[in-house]
Amino acid sequence: ATVRRHDPMGPASSGETVVEAYASWGFTVSGVALEGAVLLLPKASFFFSTPHIGLLTPDALRVLELLDTPINMLVIGCGRQSQRVPADVHAWLDQRAVAVEALATAHACSTFNFMVQEQRSVAAVLFPLGSQDVNCNAS
Repeated sequence: ATVRRHDPMGPASSGETVVEAYASWGFTVSGVALEGAVLLLPKASFFFSTPHIGLLTPDALRVLELLDTPINMLVIGCGRQSQRVPADVHAWLDQRAVAVEALATAHACSTFNFMVQEQRSVAAVLFPLGSQDVNCNAS
């Protein structure tokens, strides 16, 4: 598997989460290799059990409701190309005033890193490049 280095702004200096590399198997986040999908916050990273965006549900994101400081943006890395966010997920995020940006994973990594550097209230769900590319037709 090819690992693509990815950190245009250099390493994080204050304990911030930074995506350093991505590949078909997963991600290197703040020096730690994480296999599969991940949920990232500005100062924490977690394994994410949903394997691809086609199976993403509001229940999978409910952990975001437990945060002391709510996020106002969710960046989703969909795999090799951008995909539509499932309609129920989009509605659930709208109800919580959370903007969503679904991008190819490479672009989502850059966007998340930039927003963390800017100290924005952001989270990311990143699916690896090898995740099943399923096009969800949101209505």
